[in-house]
Amino acid sequence: MKTLLTLVFLCAAMPAFADSAVSGTPSASASTPSLRPVDLLIMQTEDYLAFHPDQQFRLRGSEALRAGRLEEARIHFQRGARYADKLSQAALAEMWWEGRGGPQDRAMGYIWMDLAAERGTPHLLTMRERYWSQMDVVERARATNEGAALQSEYQDAIAKPRLAAQLRRGMSKMTGSRAGVASRTEVCAGATASGSCAHWVDASDYYATHHWQPDAYWRMQEQLLRGLGEATPQADVGPLEPAR
Repeated sequence: MKTLLTLVFLCAAMPAFADSAVSGTPSASASTPSLRPVDLLIMQTEDYLAFHPDQQFRLRGSEALRAGRLEEARIHFQRGARYADKLSQAALAEMWWEGRGGPQDRAMGYIWMDLAAERGTPHLLTMRERYWSQMDVVERARATNEGAALQSEYQDAIAKPRLAAQLRRGMSKMTGSRAGVASRTEVCAGATASGSCAHWVDASDYYATHHWQPDAYWRMQEQLLRGLGEATPQADVGPLEPAR
């Protein structure tokens, strides 16, 4: 896989590193200093993923991609893209650009990468400009003319409120379930095969703002995305041009 799909694998696989992080075994989680081991545990729970569809569909897309189910991967990434997930949008861009899981369409690949780079993430901007530099005149015209349709559904101004509504709904449901249970200070993060709790985490960690408050959540996601990008070599494509 190329660079961006590797990033998707890294982000999707991070919860799988949680057990080794807790036990003290070195793992790839060491390359993501913005997330603590307890955060990785929290991010693998079913209740958490149910209200974080960006991560849920990115994970499903990554699993399908790894298994070679490329058409299915596209579907999951596009669902994640609806919830402002820039890695899902970048994965779609690369799949369209390379013709994985469907027809190759470099203009469509550029449109998705333009969306993925919307927040100014450096390595995504670099990829966007790389795509632009490799397109011919016809492809550039198509990308310019057809981009508005996807922008109207998947840009942050439209997609972020969808995710914010899910986060608020999840927080409301979970805090409501805790009402009247003053002694409940821990939350189960993952079950064993026998159905018992694999790990208990402090409720203050589970309900931390960077998991449930929209602005704090997006800051955490962007910090993670930038950190992974800095750890991934990028080719020099020259000075960046203004967004088209």
